[in-house]
Amino acid sequence: MNDGMNNIGTAYILWLGALFQLHGLHRLYNGKIFTGLLWMFSLGLFGVGQLVDLLLIPHMVQEHNQKAREKYGLSPMGVPLVKPEVQRVILRQESQTEDLASSQLMVKLLNAAKNQGGRLTVTQGVLETGASFSEVETAFRTMVRSGYAEVSHEPTRSVIIPEFKPQGNQITVELLKAACTRGGKISVTQGVMLTGRSFADVEATLKDLVKTGYVDIGNDPESGVVMYEFKEL
Repeated sequence: MNDGMNNIGTAYILWLGALFQLHGLHRLYNGKIFTGLLWMFSLGLFGVGQLVDLLLIPHMVQEHNQKAREKYGLSPMGVPLVKPEVQRVILRQESQTEDLASSQLMVKLLNAAKNQGGRLTVTQGVLETGASFSEVETAFRTMVRSGYAEVSHEPTRSVIIPEFKPQGNQITVELLKAACTRGGKISVTQGVMLTGRSFADVEATLKDLVKTGYVDIGNDPESGVVMYEFKEL
């Protein structure tokens, strides 16, 4: 690609325009508009500048061509380069593809965990999804960091087993329905019995609701059991 590139021979031919009182043509040719016009109206800076340019013409042409290469995205050897904007687009597309693949793997792992009673080992994840061990382990760690899974260790196994947590909103709705049947008050044990959730999940959800201000906590006056009262029920 030679568009916009100047030639030293052409520049010297234009320099000869001084013989016809056309000074500075070689400077205009190399993009030096201001000095080219100055040379033209001062007879080549009174002839001195015109003579000095005999030595400077190669550098002028080289400087002009370098600017042209940068403009057209070429290397010093004239080889086309990938523009930074294009590189950013490519990297962004690759990142989006990786994110999509990771999300799809997580969905597969969640479905596999559902079929395994909510627990899944790395090996089981590989067998169920066909992904590699490193991909499955990375997906597990991402879900644990995001709070969508917990890690536990079975006594009979040395592998890490992510324990998938139910959605918080779903437990909240179940506890609200359970509280409605108990006059707006419910204990952790009653919540477990009425929802089928674990003690840890029920207690954690009720404590979170207390923090929001929608639930009060107190003790039953007769039994002393800790009770959670839903204010608006």
